[in-house]
This record gives sequence, C-alpha cells and structure tokens, in this order.
Amino acid sequence: MKFSRYFLLIFLIPLINPLNAQFSGGGGGGGSMELDSTKKFKIAALPIINYNPSFGFIVGAFGMGFYRVQKGDTISPPSVTGAMAIYTQNKTWAAIAFQKFYFNEDRWRITAAVGLADVNFQVYSELLPPGGGFIGYNTSATFVFLKVQRAVIPDLFAGIHYKYYRANTAFNVPGVPVETGFEDFHALGVNGEYDSRDNINNPSEGWDIPLDISFFNEALGSSNNYNTYKLSINKYSELSQGKIIATRFHLAVSAGDVPFTGQNVVQGTDLRGYTNGKHRANQLYALQAEYRWTFYKKWGAVFFGGIATVADKASELSFDGLLPAIGTGIRYMAIPSENINIGIDIATGKEDWGIYFNITEAF
Repeated sequence: MKFSRYFLLIFLIPLINPLNAQFSGGGGGGGSMELDSTKKFKIAALPIINYNPSFGFIVGAFGMGFYRVQKGDTISPPSVTGAMAIYTQNKTWAAIAFQKFYFNEDRWRITAAVGLADVNFQVYSELLPPGGGFIGYNTSATFVFLKVQRAVIPDLFAGIHYKYYRANTAFNVPGVPVETGFEDFHALGVNGEYDSRDNINNPSEGWDIPLDISFFNEALGSSNNYNTYKLSINKYSELSQGKIIATRFHLAVSAGDVPFTGQNVVQGTDLRGYTNGKHRANQLYALQAEYRWTFYKKWGAVFFGGIATVADKASELSFDGLLPAIGTGIRYMAIPSENINIGIDIATGKEDWGIYFNITEAF
C-alpha cells in the first residue's frame, strides 16, 4: 500500500516508504486476493524501526485492517483501514490515518487520508559561503485528501480528487531566521489510472499507470495559484517463478506560483539513495529498475538502480545534472494472506545514501 505521494510526501518519504502500491495507485486489475473465509475483518500491525542520515533513528507503529465492503464480492480487492505514527531522533513526528474502499466488483474506488506532521529537515542553498551549504528548516503541517475513481472500461479508472494542506515553514538562515507563517493550499483535480496488475501488494505481471493533475487556486482559498502534474509508468514482468523485473518512470511537474512546499525532491520511491534534500526543484524526472527474487520460501531479495534529475524549467535539464543510484534489500513475506512483504533496503547515490524500511514494495 503506497503512502500517498501528494504534497506532504515531500517531507515524509525520506523517513519511511510504507503503504507503497495501493494508497496512491490503486487496486489489482484482474487479480483478486482471497481473505480467510473464517474472518470478516483481519488486522495486521507492525513496528517501525529505521535509520535515516538526515533524521537519525526512526521508531513508530503501523496497523491495517482488511475486509470486504460487500459480501460475495470476490472481484474487488479487500478494502483497507489503517494508521501510522512515527517519531525520529531529530524530533520530527507524524501521524496519519487512511482509508481505501473497493466495491461494486472493483468499479468504484475511494481513497481518503488525514494527517499531522512536524518535520525538521534541510534545503541546500548555493548562496551560503563557501560555495553552498544546507539550511535547516521546520515545517508544521496538516493535510486532508479525498479521491473518487470509477471504472470506465476494464482496468481503466477515472476520477476527481480534493487536496488540502496547511503549512508553516521556518528557515534557520544564519543570522536571519525566516518564517512563512501558516499558509493554506486547496486543490481540485482530475485523475486517471490504467491498472492491470495481478496483485495490488506484490505484482508479478501487468501495468500500473496513474496520472494526477491538481489545480491549487486562490479562488478555492489557496495562498498560491499553481498546478501539479504527476505521471508514473510502472511495469511488472515475471521472468520465472519467484523472479520478477519491475521498472518505473516517474515525472512530477509544478507550474505557476509554486510555494516551497509545492516543489519536488529526489528521494524515497522516486529514487532510493537520496535523503538529504539537496536535489529540489519544480520538475522531477526519475527512471529505475528492480530485480525481485524469492530465493527461499518467504524470503526474498531485491537489486535496483536508477537515475533522476530535477530542474525548475525543462530548458534547464542536462546530462550533467543526472543523479545515479544503486541498492539492494531483503524481503520477508510477513502477511501471506495479503501477499504483503516487509523489508529493508540500503542504497547509495551521488554523495548521499539511505536505509529504507518498507511495507510492501517500493513501487
């Protein structure tokens, strides 16, 4: 289940990669997961223990409940209710509750989330002497998200969504502290998704192509007028039993009067191996591939690599700005009935690195 990549993921993705495929993407195309017929509501809970070079040690807890909305509906994937809370060594904290409904034989999908966060992170500035450096900042934020999708034809969904977040960012500029004050951001948007995956949590075959277009407008109460455009193209191919190749292309573009919190950062799902927040701009492009190997019963391993780049304008993109990364990780099938893996990845990038605790796969 994928933690939504909307706005606050700028802050939270560096901490943890939970909820990876279902939350922002969708269901399982033609595949369906069978719940234990003796249990109408199943609960799964896991502790979170992680480390990040920018945040230090991370601890928390994560829980989900699985169930079917309509009795006898074996086509819809199980609906999910869940929550997560984390606290880090640098005193960052976040708490999120989320809901994903699948019903009417997977003709309808509804996603909702609400959360609070207080994040201590950093941004890179070339203006700091000598030759650039990091500026620390704190962002306090709340957010609400609602998305409704309807199947248009088999495997193709279309819908609308609403996003709201309220954020206050204070920069620790040496000698001149700067604070934005609380700003409100409201957006209405449209979305679409082609989803032919054979399983929502651990696909071995199929495509997942979500598109998200959001319009933040002062007429809705936003502090800024700007738009965001996000597209991911995920492909899954099974080479043989227990051996899968997964590839992903992702772009995220913010245009207009883009606030600091509306920018895109190379990190997390986009490209593991970058955690310090240095590579940040209005536009982000990332390409990666991952080899997934189940080598013994519930145990598996992954090997991955990719490139990414950021720029404020497309005309500023260049090969000199490409950011490579490679990494590996271990997997364990923690919840077999839902085909959910947990695992830890380690990745290195250009002058950066990261350790990632995953609930389901990175993408």
